[in-house]
Formats: sequence, C-alpha cells, structure tokens
Amino acid sequence: DYCRHHNIQLLAAAPLSMGLLTNQGPPEWHPASSGLKEACRKAAAICRERSVDIATLALVVAFATPRIPCTILGLKDVQQVRTVQTIAQRFRNVSATDPNEILNAVLENNEREAWMILKDVDRGPFADVWKSGAFRWDGVQEARSFWRELGQAVDEWQAPLPE
Repeated sequence: DYCRHHNIQLLAAAPLSMGLLTNQGPPEWHPASSGLKEACRKAAAICRERSVDIATLALVVAFATPRIPCTILGLKDVQQVRTVQTIAQRFRNVSATDPNEILNAVLENNEREAWMILKDVDRGPFADVWKSGAFRWDGVQEARSFWRELGQAVDEWQAPLPE
C-alpha cells in the first residue's frame, strides 16, 4: 500500500524462491531455514498428490498479483520459456483486478485445491513457519556479506608481495 500511495512499482524476482518452490528443491547453499525448506518439501508433495506442479502454481500466484506488475524469471532453456509462456497465456482474457478473482479465473481445479491447502495459515504445510517467522531470510545482509568478502579478497589479491 505504501508503494501504491507513492506511485512506486515493484518487481517480483525469484517467484520460485531460488528453487524452494520446485519439485527439485533449493540448492544446498540456500539461506532459508530448515523449517521453511521442510515446509516447501511438504507443499511440493501436496501438489504432486494432486497432479499439480508446485512451480507452475507459484508462478500463477505471482502473476495474479496486480500490485506487482512485473515478475523476473531466470529461465535456463527454451522449454522453460515455453512453459512460462503457456502459464502467462492463462491471463489473456482475465479482466478482474482483485487477486482472488484473478486466481479463481486462471487456476485449474487441482491447482485451486492445492492452493487452498498451501495457503491455510493454521493447518497448511507453512503453518509452523508462518507462526515462527522462519520464512524470512535477510537477503540484504547476505549481499553485504558477499561484497565485504569480495572486497577483502580483492584487497588481498592487490596487496604488494612480501620481499
């Protein structure tokens, strides 16, 4: 609401949460808590049981958020581009502006059922992480740490050699 009030537009980056919301799961170095990683594994299993791809569901939900007009994806091959194109085409004839109405228009039956389970903050797979706050990680702190370590490495590399 703050951004909308000040005419600031947001971009969604990493709608799959760096692999958390995929059937393959995140890379080993992912900064998420073990609780969040486990909740995402449970969410992926719930989706698989309903013949739903969790990554597709995550993208549909991201695309259905009108307050965020742009979603940035990292795609590694032509097949992934085609998959995202197919997902995006679901939105072609949707005129709704409310995120729930948009989702209702574009979610398929199995996806709708999976989404209802996943977003249940009391009993869904994310219930414990919602309550604990363990669903956040400090990307800014991670970035600062990266640049600090990189700066130290550059300083060491540029240091004069001992005689």
